[in-house]
Amino acid sequence: MSVSIFPKNKLSKEQLKYISDRISAPEHYDDKGPSKFWHYQSGLYVVMEIASNIPIGIVEQSAPLDAVAPGWWIDSRFRGKGLGSRMVDCLADYLKMQGATGVGDIRIQTHNGQYNDASEALKKRFEAYFED
Repeated sequence: MSVSIFPKNKLSKEQLKYISDRISAPEHYDDKGPSKFWHYQSGLYVVMEIASNIPIGIVEQSAPLDAVAPGWWIDSRFRGKGLGSRMVDCLADYLKMQGATGVGDIRIQTHNGQYNDASEALKKRFEAYFED
């Protein structure tokens, strides 16, 4: 599966409803990070699975472009399938096209630490895009 990143304001009403419903699903009650800020109007991006055009996650990035510090969330239906790596690759490319030049402090926030290892690996993968 391939993914792409889109600003939240570029989604259709159906796509917005779909991802909003997934964020609010009972299995995501304890999720941390960007899913708790879905009501924000700027700095939010949606991760789309290209073939199906289905939103599978979100990214929040509102830090200055010389110290980007994104947070990400992937719908539980899509976790553990390698999409996090694809998301980070796509995100790094997207942010570089927006003028990002460096990485700030990316904080890992998972419920009871259950996804800390996976998130740390994604964080390192993302940071590697901005190393000299």
